[in-house]
Amino acid sequence: MSEQTLRVGIVGAGWIARKAQLPYFADRRGIRLVGIVDPLPDTDVVARDWGTTTYASLEALIPDVDVVCVCTPGPTHAELIRICLLAQKHVICEKPLAMTSGEVAELMGLARRNGVGMFCCMTNRYRADVQYMAQRIREGSIGAPRMLTFSWLRSRGVPARPGPLSQGVLWDLGSHLADLALWMTEWDPTESAVTAQATRLRPAGAPLVASWYGSACVDVTPPAYDTVLLTAQGTDGTLCRIEASWDSGLPHDMCRLLVVGEAGALMLQTVFGWSPHRQTVETPALSMSHDGGPWTPSYVPQDRQHTEYSAQFDHLIGAVRGNTTWITDMEPTRKSIHLLERAEGILEQGRPI
Repeated sequence: MSEQTLRVGIVGAGWIARKAQLPYFADRRGIRLVGIVDPLPDTDVVARDWGTTTYASLEALIPDVDVVCVCTPGPTHAELIRICLLAQKHVICEKPLAMTSGEVAELMGLARRNGVGMFCCMTNRYRADVQYMAQRIREGSIGAPRMLTFSWLRSRGVPARPGPLSQGVLWDLGSHLADLALWMTEWDPTESAVTAQATRLRPAGAPLVASWYGSACVDVTPPAYDTVLLTAQGTDGTLCRIEASWDSGLPHDMCRLLVVGEAGALMLQTVFGWSPHRQTVETPALSMSHDGGPWTPSYVPQDRQHTEYSAQFDHLIGAVRGNTTWITDMEPTRKSIHLLERAEGILEQGRPI
């Protein structure tokens, strides 16, 4: 597709689209934001604010675009992507790509057969500190990874529309953590033993929604749970633990990625996403320990901006133009969704699977 103007349409004009996709695609040379599809009552206003228009449906939008960005709730993703791929349109989808690994495999096949790209927005892969940590793991700095503990604990940050289990904290924050665990270490959880537990940490009546996240309203219906713990052990003995909370009540948001290897450990302590605590989290961001020795700074600066969002879209637009391949990045996505799918089954049925 070279350097011709790319025509982009967005399906879903909610919070993430207004924070990430709309600012990027409305203000990039060589890209024309063609329109938005969303039944929300203020979509016309949003479209005007970003210099574009609205469409009544995805089917109406498709003939006018080269790329579709899907920013709707997770359970709707697979069907919307399927429509786009069958119409031979490239797709950039918010996480999760789909709700089952079977759907992901089907969509991967559709993308290949129709000669178009498909990508899931796992934005934290594009952070400089995460990429540096992944590089150190892959070059063997700590030996083979044996234990992964990945945590994302919000002080307060329940979405304004938390939705059912399929839109809960497991798929919201847990999907990022599972993706990073697999992508950074190349660990395969396919045959692993999985357990999952969930709870609500905060008492009934406590404020639910942080003012920076979605809406400051206080009449949000509480989710079934705000915190989830997932553990998995691979056939090689490698342990993975994922901790995610929307509403921990801690003094500030915190993210910690700890990878213990046979010859040392790496630990990233930071804040992901749009939280204001990203501006105050202490340095160093990444520390390393060798053979039980003390922690030493390995990558000192904290990433206080949100450059990973534009870096991600820059990469994806390069892929659409033929500079890079997309489909090879989908296998960690499929495997991480398989892990979350199994965890969701446990939470629904209350028993290991």
